[in-house]
Amino acid sequence: MELSGDWEKLAKKLEKLATDTPQKVGATLKQVAEEVVGEVKEQTPVDTGQLRMGWHRENGGNFKQVVYNNVEYVNHVEYGHRVVYFGKETGKVVPGVFMLKKTIEKLEHVFKNEIGTTIKAEFEK
Repeated sequence: MELSGDWEKLAKKLEKLATDTPQKVGATLKQVAEEVVGEVKEQTPVDTGQLRMGWHRENGGNFKQVVYNNVEYVNHVEYGHRVVYFGKETGKVVPGVFMLKKTIEKLEHVFKNEIGTTIKAEFEK
């Protein structure tokens, strides 16, 4: 069995894929993470605005973006909490809003489509 083809051209294409694709995928990840931040801010309830303004994105390394909120009470709003009054539980429960969870679920297909489109475009060049 003999394989034929333009091996030099294939080698150049593979080399280009190895260098260009990670950068483009990284840029796409950053773009989608920014969309997550924008959407989760819209989903975040507002009292003083501190919680909404607490959402940020940062680069977490190769192919990783981190969306976070350092506001002290973010987990109480996201997941809900029990009401304590002067150190005693009242039996009342404030349900969670799940703004980040809902945002991730809403944008998951966008993420998959964007990454798929980016990678596909690189292979079709």
